[in-house]
Amino acid sequence: MLHFYRHIWSTTGRQQFLLVALAVVISLLSMVPLEFQRHIINGLAGRDTVTNLALLCGGYLAVSLCVSALKWILNLRSNALGEDCVRTIRDDLFDNRIAIARSGGADSQQGKAGTLLTMISSEAEKVGRFTGEAFSGPLVEAGTLVSVLGYMLFTEPALGLIVLVLAIPQVILVPMVQKKINLLTTERVKTLRAANDMVVESLREGEDGALQAKPFFATVMNLQIGVYRLKFGSRALINGANSLAIATILLAGGWMVLEGKTEIGIVVAFLSGFDKIVDPSRQLIAFFRSVSSIRVQFELITEAMAAKA
Repeated sequence: MLHFYRHIWSTTGRQQFLLVALAVVISLLSMVPLEFQRHIINGLAGRDTVTNLALLCGGYLAVSLCVSALKWILNLRSNALGEDCVRTIRDDLFDNRIAIARSGGADSQQGKAGTLLTMISSEAEKVGRFTGEAFSGPLVEAGTLVSVLGYMLFTEPALGLIVLVLAIPQVILVPMVQKKINLLTTERVKTLRAANDMVVESLREGEDGALQAKPFFATVMNLQIGVYRLKFGSRALINGANSLAIATILLAGGWMVLEGKTEIGIVVAFLSGFDKIVDPSRQLIAFFRSVSSIRVQFELITEAMAAKA
């Protein structure tokens, strides 16, 4: 993993620096709307003036629009960087196509054509596009998560601690599941390459060659179904944990309001804040799965490029 990220930084460090700066600003601003919401709800409960209400709503809107604009800039620049990296990887693979095709032996050039086409058409696209969000993607989501959790712990430590405890199982579950997914993904990529090689061979050998490729397609399908079982199963468990967290916030927060131990605005802000935690959590889980899968493809591409020597 470190080798993968060192390679990304060495080739795109300057562009990544700006993306990281944008991600930090977005993360810091993510907690501000919650504070506006808290004051708005408390103002309504205390029958605040219309002027103060308008100012608070205007502030909430201004910050929210600012965050949206910054995210638009971040997404545009990161995806543009990713597309540039896709083109670069494809250029490198194409420039070294003969050497890569012959890496298995002088007579294997035709057989290796399927693997080379897979790398150029599919794997290069996944690896290159990931490069654009390699640093800024997880930073903005993790930064938002930390920012919102910090806000919760600061404004109402008891409720904030409940949310933090309920989030821990996800942190433990995801890496365990992803380790198994990585094994299936590695096998799937290798099998798909072999299947594509068989397809190229079938163009020369006719129907006999085509029949040899079909068992590979079935294996690819079964491996992918195994990935789906693990991914969707863990997602169902996480959704259940999130529902438990919302119910707990309502129960504990409602009890504290009834006992006069907190403000109703805190409970509303926490419910809104939890949504801001759930979305980054999902994005981080998706990113973690993506980087684990793409790292496998990056290593396989690197091996092919090294083999040309």
